[in-house]
Amino acid sequence: MLSRHMFRGIYMRQKTEPDNADNNASIECGKLNGTLTTVDFGTTSVSNILYVLFRQQDYHSGGAPHVCSEFWVIWYSYWGDTNPHIWGDNQPGQKHDLALYKSNIEAMFYQANASWSQYMIHGGTNFAWNAGATGQLAGITTSYDYAAAISEDGDTTDTYFALRDLISNISGWENKPLAVPPNNTKTNYGPVTLTRIGTNLVSTLTRIQETCVSSKDPLSFEQINHGYGFVLYTTTLKAGGNTLSTPNLRDHGFVYLNNVYLGWLLRDNTTTININAKPGDTLRILVENRGRNPAETPDSKGLNVQARLAWGLRGNGNVTLDGALLQDWFQCGINLTKASVDSLTTTFLEEELVEESVPEKAASQPGFYVGTFTANTLADTFFDSRAYALHGTSNLAYVMIGIYTKTTCLPEVF
Repeated sequence: MLSRHMFRGIYMRQKTEPDNADNNASIECGKLNGTLTTVDFGTTSVSNILYVLFRQQDYHSGGAPHVCSEFWVIWYSYWGDTNPHIWGDNQPGQKHDLALYKSNIEAMFYQANASWSQYMIHGGTNFAWNAGATGQLAGITTSYDYAAAISEDGDTTDTYFALRDLISNISGWENKPLAVPPNNTKTNYGPVTLTRIGTNLVSTLTRIQETCVSSKDPLSFEQINHGYGFVLYTTTLKAGGNTLSTPNLRDHGFVYLNNVYLGWLLRDNTTTININAKPGDTLRILVENRGRNPAETPDSKGLNVQARLAWGLRGNGNVTLDGALLQDWFQCGINLTKASVDSLTTTFLEEELVEESVPEKAASQPGFYVGTFTANTLADTFFDSRAYALHGTSNLAYVMIGIYTKTTCLPEVF
């Protein structure tokens, strides 16, 4: 019966937030006739699973087998969120617990006779710039665990044992679970001393910038064919002024006047800054792409992006200084590939351009740091960035190579 319905094709449906994704309206709008209509949902009450969600599927599928095509164990965490990747009623921001998860899988198996695809079975790590984003401000954390049965570093978790217990207790089931494999060995390599290259981030990054493009108004990342990472925007001010405004910034900007760091800007949150500029000053804004939101298309990036947002259009504001339009820009993508960064650090070290002492003010500003360590044995480990601060708080620590989390899994194979 399952194959007769399943292999006619798949269906696509409107996707919204987990708590309301499977109302009748979304199924009605998203199903395709002649295919198996399924439902998606996260951990919820047993009664909701049995008497709401699967009944909705029954209504639209004509009595086909019950299938939860994506069972969300714990939803993703975004940068700055308090939602952890682990179970626990007492965790701030976490509304689900392990007991609820157990009751859900038991209800689906024993009472609903359902199949489900669990999201996630095996966690992972989104390296480089591939973590994505959600909402207007936040990049999704680098970790892709979501309370997976097998964690991003390959360890078995409470979720794993809950699933194992369910399978072990099935009456008459011949294929009992095998012995639980041991977890991978982890090694602590200790602290790594980082050395700052130069005292100015902009002058450092210009050594690895790509070919610059000039334009009257700021171009997007996509227009200069630079999908991820950073783009440096530069203009020479024709008039002085105080209030710099970037209403269409996407996503994060670091502001420099005559190569002196003044502060940061953040999309839809902090889009103005006082700069006290004079005619002839050089204004540079290093713009960071904090991740693309798959629910918002297109999710363009840049200093002045006219793009869709929340089913509407962003305002038409441009980059201004005291209300006067700023034009005549140069935009340069920053090449942060491993080869480029390796060549930069090697060049600086060979030329002995590393500053022996970094002024306190410069040390508290965005910078480019390098460090090395010796591994006597190779094993899985984690990179812990909490000793380094963004915006002066270790609670928002991250590093520029695209790690949006406090600790990042580094497998032995790396």
